[in-house]
Amino acid sequence: MPETATPDNGEISGNGQERQLLQGDLPDIAGILVFCILPDERVVSVNSTLVELLAVRHANRRLVDILSQESAEAFRAVMHRVRATFEPALFTTTLIGAEEKSIEIKGAMTPTKGEGVLCAAQQTEPLAGPAVKEENQVFIPDEPDLIRQKKLEDELRASEEQYRTIFENSGTAMVLIDDDTTILIANAEMERLSGYSREDIEGRMSWTHFISGEDRERMAEFHRLRKIDPSSVPKNFEFAFLRYDGVKTPAFLTISHIPGTTQMIASVQDITERKNAEKALKKSEQESKALLNTIPDLILRMDNKGIILDFKAAPGVPLYLPPEEFLGKSLGEIMPARLRKELEKVIERAFVTQRKQNYFYKLKIDSVMRYFEARILASGEHECIALIRDSTEQRIAQIALHEANEKLCLLSNITRHDILNQVQGLLWYSAELKEQIGYQPELGGLVDNIVRACVTIHHQITFTRDYENMGMTPPEWQRVDSIVQRASATILPANIRLVTGTGDLEIYADVMLERVFYNLMDNAVRYGGPGLSRIVISFQEDGERGVIVVTDDGTGVSPERKEDIFNRGFGSHTGYGLFLVREILGLTQMKIRETGTFNRGARFEIFVPPGKWRRIAGRDGK
Repeated sequence: MPETATPDNGEISGNGQERQLLQGDLPDIAGILVFCILPDERVVSVNSTLVELLAVRHANRRLVDILSQESAEAFRAVMHRVRATFEPALFTTTLIGAEEKSIEIKGAMTPTKGEGVLCAAQQTEPLAGPAVKEENQVFIPDEPDLIRQKKLEDELRASEEQYRTIFENSGTAMVLIDDDTTILIANAEMERLSGYSREDIEGRMSWTHFISGEDRERMAEFHRLRKIDPSSVPKNFEFAFLRYDGVKTPAFLTISHIPGTTQMIASVQDITERKNAEKALKKSEQESKALLNTIPDLILRMDNKGIILDFKAAPGVPLYLPPEEFLGKSLGEIMPARLRKELEKVIERAFVTQRKQNYFYKLKIDSVMRYFEARILASGEHECIALIRDSTEQRIAQIALHEANEKLCLLSNITRHDILNQVQGLLWYSAELKEQIGYQPELGGLVDNIVRACVTIHHQITFTRDYENMGMTPPEWQRVDSIVQRASATILPANIRLVTGTGDLEIYADVMLERVFYNLMDNAVRYGGPGLSRIVISFQEDGERGVIVVTDDGTGVSPERKEDIFNRGFGSHTGYGLFLVREILGLTQMKIRETGTFNRGARFEIFVPPGKWRRIAGRDGK
């Protein structure tokens, strides 16, 4: 029988309670083994039970000397996890006793501050001794001791399960890294990200295996400095993660020390999608910047009070004031008084309608009168963008063209006046000739042909007078219901009712817009038939464009003539009415078509492009 042994004296760092235990102050409780395992795997007894059980006593016992070969690896895994997580854990292992006898034990393992572990265990079958005897009786440990041990085991198990749940379900790849960069534990996300199994990683692979070559030196230096002063290196940074198949994956690393140990816990997040999004955003920004650089405009970013927040000016764009004198100021502070109110109204209208607003103005810069077109659009609840284009050269060209047109029109008017005088003369001579020849059917028929030719020439010359006025003056905003009322005053008989439902609608059109509605109503009166009693003019929105609808309850247009009616010369009168309508509307990119049902009435739809119609509530529309 082995002699009674005292605890081994091993050097182990710990708190005062652990030192006291190592000094042999822990009373021997029957069946309870208490021992410490140092970082170098030396086994140090805390009570005599382990020594007696193994029947050996020497100060340099090592883990490989007391564990069976089959159970050593599993025991080490538990030990590494306890050291890495600094959390207690349960274990079951096999000791090698006297005469190579296998002894099954189970117990709990807890970490020490010196990176060792303290184990408390008992044999799975009751130990043979020693027991405290009194009057030939063997005393078993008190029931409260067993209850406390069971409670400790349950708490250890619950703590381990909670830790495992968090570790496994964090949503990112996580690893526990030993001081020598060996990965002690890896979760399922690490398996998925790396392509390796957990068995391949844990206890076998270095953390550096997953770091791409270009990042390895930098991260090795971080690892060295982190052991000296953790605050001297970043806890979060990006690097190239190396997968099983050699593919480099952009990753975001979060790494920190576990308190009281030299181990680290790290999480790795795959940021491929974020990197792709950043590349796409950068490309979009570059394209947007290139696009902005090609816009030959002055771009202003303003708030809803007209305060200029930012600007971008293409090279050569003349500025009314230097940037430092207009940035942060409102238009009311920097623009001439005659423009302030109009610009403020345009900005307000842009926010109210949420549509682009066009505004034309002129401004003297460096003693030169320049012409501008401003297009203003709300870009948010409190901000708007203004694109201002210098149209001076275009305006000068328009003025020169207008002057040339005026000269041509003067010549045309003189020529037309002379031709009409000659036509009137032909008509007078024809009447005189017919009177002098008397009743001669053949000669009378020739004279009638001369008269008809003269009348046709008269209509054609009269049409040129209307046609030459098209485009002679710039388009302007015109209130539709006022134009319709003026047009109807000279064409509609009393028995035909006019209904207008356009309200405060204005459209940007040629000054001959009144001629458009005149010809449409004239067409209804001429071809609507005896059943014509009403003409209705209304407006509706079609996305960003507007549609003016002119309907009547007359005969309508047959399907095969819906396109022909807009051709020049088609019809039983002059043949120029609807042709002129389409030409006038086309000057401001408006289009017209007929969509009515034959024998139920005509329906003309006039399509107004975006930006060329607006509502002007509170104005008289003049």
